[in-house]
Amino acid sequence: MHLKGRIKNLSILILRIAFSLGLIIFLFYKFDFAKTLLVIKKADLNYFIFVLLLTFFVNFLLLLRWYMLIKACGIKIPFKRIVVAFCGGIFFNLFLPSAAGGDIVRSIALFGQTKERAKVVASVILDRLSGFISIAIIASISLFIGFKLVNDSSILLILAIVLLSLFSLTLILFNSTIFSKFSKAFIRFKGIKLKLENLHNSIKVYRHKYKVIFANILLSFISQLISIFSFFLIAKSLHTHIDFIYFFIFVPLIFAISIIPISIGGLGVRDGSFIFLFSKVGVSPNISLSISLINFFTLLISGIVGGIIYVCSLYLRRLQYRKTN
Repeated sequence: MHLKGRIKNLSILILRIAFSLGLIIFLFYKFDFAKTLLVIKKADLNYFIFVLLLTFFVNFLLLLRWYMLIKACGIKIPFKRIVVAFCGGIFFNLFLPSAAGGDIVRSIALFGQTKERAKVVASVILDRLSGFISIAIIASISLFIGFKLVNDSSILLILAIVLLSLFSLTLILFNSTIFSKFSKAFIRFKGIKLKLENLHNSIKVYRHKYKVIFANILLSFISQLISIFSFFLIAKSLHTHIDFIYFFIFVPLIFAISIIPISIGGLGVRDGSFIFLFSKVGVSPNISLSISLINFFTLLISGIVGGIIYVCSLYLRRLQYRKTN
């Protein structure tokens, strides 16, 4: 059974890699990669460097957001260990399905630091949830303000699906009655059911920590707004003018769509979503694809830096372990 599980997971991973590559190849074929490459080559490097610095700053804000949640639930883990786990997460986000892959990595990275594993997982889930909430609120406000500019019911449908998913997840996590009904689906799997109950009890700890929740969502808002502004700057670097309101409307929706675990790191899905949504306001597919790829490149650089920190930390810990034995 254990071997079958590994084969199944490997098969799913291969399918997701194939899906991402297939979608990227299709986009390059469909929208002329040579033109896209020409657009990217003409990008202003000064804008790119500034966007890269903003990406690192956003990562710092997200690290603080997670650290606050870990402290709030009473887990005592040195800050440097949390930094290393976070860096591992942003690195593996590049290669694992959606942001959930990186979340699993950073959870596992802290399991060796505490016996309260359910609380670690709870902090990661709520950290991700606060990001979802900020995305949904920004998308709702921006679409309300600028719907006349877009005037496309498919955008409303995407937002409705995001909001419904978010609302359902929040109810399951925080409402004991609804969670109890949800957990009955796992009644035949006692081990899984017990772990879910432990996780639910750990999440309930946060229900009355209003200051922490407010500060968490505030950090999420700031980081999302900076990320949206980064896309706007990338467009500027390509010597093209796109009204900021369109980034304010579309980017949160693109973030939400990219989270769906059907590709590797959102690659392909994010690019296709960018082309689809911005085509609604007359932006050239080559420009849209260029903006998305440059953004991915900044994420790639920050992820590689995170990976270097993560690997070096593991190496140093092994050296220390050998010295003490």
